[in-house]
Amino acid sequence: MQQDKKLAPNNVLSVAQGTLILWLAWLMFNGGSSLAIVETNSSDAAQLAIVNTILSPAVGGMFTFFTKKHILGGEAKETRLDLIGLTNGILAGLVAITAGCDCVEPWAALIIGCLGSITYTLGVKLMSFLKVDDPIEAFQVHGCCGFMGCIFVAIFKKDEGLLYGAEGSGKLLGVQLLGAISIFAWSFTVTAIFFVIGNALGAVRMTEKDEIMGGDIYYFNSIKFDGKVNQYDLHSVMKDKVELHQIMTTAKKLNEDQ
Repeated sequence: MQQDKKLAPNNVLSVAQGTLILWLAWLMFNGGSSLAIVETNSSDAAQLAIVNTILSPAVGGMFTFFTKKHILGGEAKETRLDLIGLTNGILAGLVAITAGCDCVEPWAALIIGCLGSITYTLGVKLMSFLKVDDPIEAFQVHGCCGFMGCIFVAIFKKDEGLLYGAEGSGKLLGVQLLGAISIFAWSFTVTAIFFVIGNALGAVRMTEKDEIMGGDIYYFNSIKFDGKVNQYDLHSVMKDKVELHQIMTTAKKLNEDQ
């Protein structure tokens, strides 16, 4: 676990580029969905959805950039410029605003972006505490922020949310909670079935030997060969990797003993 915390993506520029592509697609997704679903004043709903889909992730990304390392504490505080926090904060804002993108005011989208950022960071802290390996922080972004995004609808929905003191806002909160819990239960059940069957078939992970060799080599044969494969001494490569694995395992045990 200590070793994993020190690992970082090998190309942060690609991470940033992918995030911007997702953001652009999300604008069309939220705007297009609002245009197709809402029967009256559909163009207004689509416009509002697009504005909110710009505001919430923008604030979410910047809020995460400046606060994530302080909320997590420990080694995270040593990070100077948290680009990964910025990109995942943008995604957290996108996920958090999606449920209510066409029915909340722009000022509410700014708050939702901040709340989505906090939700994401606390999710990261929870997964670290539980020692659950989620290297791309998918659950923290999509699971945690998606769940809270449903709740934010009941709080910030124009003229009908809890903040407006509207009649029936409590019922709306109950509906949103029920929907969020139902989605979670369905996703958890289907995923559990998939992985239990996959694990029984031995399809969930590679063998230890293949892990030491590396997933890229195992799946994609990513080593560049100028001649024939049998011209290369892959045995020595494997030997070096095994020795490195043994050193890392020994160091990990020493850290745990301390």
